Amino acid sequence: NSSSAATSITFIPNQATTASVLTSNNVITWTSPSLAAQANWTASIALPNRAMILSVSSSVYSRIRLYNTGSNRDLDLTRTTASFASASSGLFLDVVMSGSTSPNGQIVYLSPPVFCYGGTLTPTASLGLTIGNCSATTQALSGSISYMSF
Repeated sequence: NSSSAATSITFIPNQATTASVLTSNNVITWTSPSLAAQANWTASIALPNRAMILSVSSSVYSRIRLYNTGSNRDLDLTRTTASFASASSGLFLDVVMSGSTSPNGQIVYLSPPVFCYGGTLTPTASLGLTIGNCSATTQALSGSISYMSF
């Protein structure tokens, strides 16, 4: 995987940002800039300190990874899907989405849900997110993560 220009954006639940990211009803949606084939886009998202990831969606063939910190995300950026993450990687979620031509793209409901703990006493945690373009085409990627706090 090659990395596109590193873009780090903080997503705040229930607020719109300048990076085409909207959140409502515990769903974080994104639209990446145009990514070359096999390139990654990295960002930070703010979730409740304790959250369960219920589903992920993507409009195209892509890889979605979520980490406990941005620094752990960056350390694992070049790991391929053929390799397992180390136990200390801070990885919560690593899923390859086939995408879909349906209006909402592909949605994967996680069962059991993925439990995330930000490891801080603050109400929100900044988690590291990597979105990878797995296709052979340069394109923008869009998708979402739905979650529930506990």
